[in-house]
Amino acid sequence: LTLRTAAGSAGLALDHNGLLLASRCGSDAATVMSARQCGYFRRGLAQLLQLVNQGVDNPALHVRRFQVLRDRFSVDNGLLHPDGELNRDMVFQRYRHIVDDMYEYQV
Repeated sequence: LTLRTAAGSAGLALDHNGLLLASRCGSDAATVMSARQCGYFRRGLAQLLQLVNQGVDNPALHVRRFQVLRDRFSVDNGLLHPDGELNRDMVFQRYRHIVDDMYEYQV
């Protein structure tokens, strides 16, 4: 899941959908960085992901943990393949410390 940023915003201002999510969950987050730090935003995103999970039959594919990252995933930074698919090896290499932290403590 990528929070898209507003065009021409140096990549940090949330786009319309991100601002709408923030508004709906009572957050005043307007940037990716403020969304990362806002409990209301994170709770709203977790609730949205629970709804998405309900539409996925295979529990192994459910999103259980997430992080709001500052970096945009793109072909230019190697996080996406040219066909738009996630470059899992590169994502894991770059964010291994975050993934490890997410799974260090079982919920």
